[in-house]
This record gives sequence, C-alpha cells and structure tokens, in this order.
Amino acid sequence: MKMSSNFMLEVFDEIEKDAIVNGTFSSLNGKVVLVDFWTYSCVNCLRTLPFIKKLKSLFPPDRLEVVGIHTPEYDFEHDPGNVLNAIKRLKISYPVILDNDFYIWSYFNNQYWPAHYIFDQSGELAMESFGEGGEEEMVETIERLLNMKVEFKPYWEAPSTESVAEEIYLGQLRGTVYSKKVRSEDNCDYFALPGVLEANKVFLEGSWKISDEYAEAAGDQSVLHLRCSAREVNIVVDPGRSKTIEFDVDGVQTKIEVDAPDLYNLVKDGKLNVKSLKIRVPEGSRVYSFTFG
Repeated sequence: MKMSSNFMLEVFDEIEKDAIVNGTFSSLNGKVVLVDFWTYSCVNCLRTLPFIKKLKSLFPPDRLEVVGIHTPEYDFEHDPGNVLNAIKRLKISYPVILDNDFYIWSYFNNQYWPAHYIFDQSGELAMESFGEGGEEEMVETIERLLNMKVEFKPYWEAPSTESVAEEIYLGQLRGTVYSKKVRSEDNCDYFALPGVLEANKVFLEGSWKISDEYAEAAGDQSVLHLRCSAREVNIVVDPGRSKTIEFDVDGVQTKIEVDAPDLYNLVKDGKLNVKSLKIRVPEGSRVYSFTFG
C-alpha cells in the first residue's frame, strides 16, 4: 500500500468534524505517522495502549504523529459518549477518529483489533503490525525513519505456548449456546443445563433473549456457567441499570462493580488452570463476550 500524507489527511477530513475527538490534527506533511486501530472494550487493544502512549512520548511531537482510529466491534461502542468516557479514563492524549461507519477501516482493508500502520515522511507504508507484540520493531522503524535513537525497554511479554481458552461470543452471529432450550415464550428462550459442562464453553440457565451480538438476561434467575482454561477471565457486558454482577469462582462468591458498557475483569490470579464460574446476570444486562489471558 502507498498513500501520501496529504491523501491520508484528506481521507481523515472526509470524516465529519465532530467524529475527530480528543484534539485536532496538525499537518501530517513531512512527519512519521502511526495509525492505531482500536476499540475500547477490546482486551488486546487495552494491553497495547500503554505502549502506544509511551511511543508518543519517546519522539518529538513535530516529527511523529499518532492518530487513533476507534472502529467499534459492538453496538454500544458506536456511542460517542461511551468512547469519550473511555478516552478520558484511559488518559489518551492524541487525536482519535470515531470510525463508526468503518470507512477508514475499509480504506485500509483492515481486519484486526488492534492494528498499527507506520508511514514514513513521504506517506509510504513502512511497517504494519497486528495484534499484541511487535513493540521493538515499531520503535526501531520509527528510529530509522527519524534517524534518531531513544531508550526503550520492552515490557510486553510473548504469550505462553500453554493452551488458553479462545474468545467466546454470545450473540447468535458469532456465538454458540450449548445449553438445552426448554421452551420459548414472550420473546424469551428458557434454558436448562446439560449433565456435563464442557470446558471453554458458555452455558445458559434460566430465561434469555439472544440477539445478533449479545445474550440479554430476561429474568431474575438468568445465570451463565463457564469452565475455562485461563489465568484471567474478562467479560464484555452492558450492565443496563445494574451496578453489580455477582459470581462464584470455584465456589467462592465475589462481585464486581459495573457502571457502563465495557470490558471488566472477573479473575486474574496468574494460574493457568481450569476455572469454574457461575455468573448471576441481572435482568436487562447484556453479555457480549468473554476473553482470556
């Protein structure tokens, strides 16, 4: 791919002005440009964010421009208020474009969260990196383009080769419900548990409404069961009117505070073993996915 800095700026300018948040762009001409595709409930994006912020601080602002492209994965991430709250909470200082219609995503033919593209001073693509990792190579690429050296100590650790559960989605477009559906009435499905709960699968119990993106608790006895091989377990949930989610981990009761649609950590003990979770989901709360580490 090759594009000029001027053309990149023209592409960004085609986005409505109120979609460019957290600052404005200065001229990209003659600068190295790092384009960072992310979305605020993506655990992989959150893990790489400290590096992106550090990278911005390592190089002169008049020579390196960082542009965040927030392309939503879930419906609630289309809400500018939710994104602005996340930007403030995450202390992001560089400009971010709200790419709700996937215009820039499609222009780059991108397929990943996160994705990083580095362009040289003439607008030619110098490097691309997808997912977590690639920190040293990105630093070395920018050093080469700017003909300068910086002190940088990598703090990203390569994922272990030990087996960890893969991301699990609950919506009917990408997810699979393994529970037995007992009946359907009043736009709700009623589920019962099978005799054996297999690992790395989500099982529903009680009444639920299953949409394309999420499973919504439809009663006060809606429960999620999950056995997973992981060191940490995260849930992407829109809590609705609820302020807490209660759950058991291997029989030990606990709870988390929830105040907005986002990713929340349920477990992080550093031990790679099979964990059994029983999550009591309040009525009206929507569960989108689980991620693991």
